[in-house]
Formats: sequence, C-alpha cells, structure tokens
Amino acid sequence: MLSGEIFCAFLIHKHMQLGIGSYTYTWSIGVPGSLPAVPMNGLRLVQRAHELGVRRVQIADNIALGELPTAELAALESHANALEVAVEVGTRGIGPSHLLTYLALAQRFRSKCFALLWTHPRTIQAPMMWWASSAA
Repeated sequence: MLSGEIFCAFLIHKHMQLGIGSYTYTWSIGVPGSLPAVPMNGLRLVQRAHELGVRRVQIADNIALGELPTAELAALESHANALEVAVEVGTRGIGPSHLLTYLALAQRFRSKCFALLWTHPRTIQAPMMWWASSAA
C-alpha cells in the first residue's frame, strides 16, 4: 500500500494495472445516512488517481454516472482524458434500460471492463465483471 491507500488491480488484456475504485473512498463519497460535507465525486476520484500515479479508476454505483448531468459527464471525460486516467464503468441493477444506459457509458469512456452488481430478493449480492475483447 502507498500512503495508506487501498489499491484495486484490474485485469486488462492479460496485464495487471493498478488503479483505484470509488469503493476505495466509500466514506469520502458517502453512504445513505452518512454524507460528508463535500462528497468526493468522479472528478476528484480521477484527480486522486493521478496524484497517486495510477492510471485507472473504476467508478461504481456509489457515484451514479447514469444520473449525472450531461455537462458533468463531459467534464469527467475531459478531465480523465487530460490526465490519461482510464475510467472503468460499474453499476448495480439488471433492468434492461438501466443496463443499456450503463453500457452506453462504458462505450463512451472506452471501458475495457464493465462491472455489474445485481441484487435478487432470495440471493446475496453477487459481483460480475465482463472484460472487453481486444477487438472491441
């Protein structure tokens, strides 16, 4: 660990790359019932990755990209591109329109990995990850 940070490793095209994810900063982003005065957002997460010298972030459901205004998404995309930090998109939920929204976001950010958490009333939460093929 570097400076007490928790790092996530992403498997991309048979190579490991260090990165951070939005779950790394759960309390800085906030949870229902416990929100910080100034919650961390996607821009600050990308900036933090750059400061730590890692070039990949995974933005999961705790920073809901699908709910961000168009201008905020554009700013996030521009900032990530300028800092050369790759954004991997993640979400929770398997509703068709929800999935289409997030797949479009994954395409927009050129995500090599799409992380999906789903919840079912009779099962525990189970994570899934799909890796894009090298042809994508």
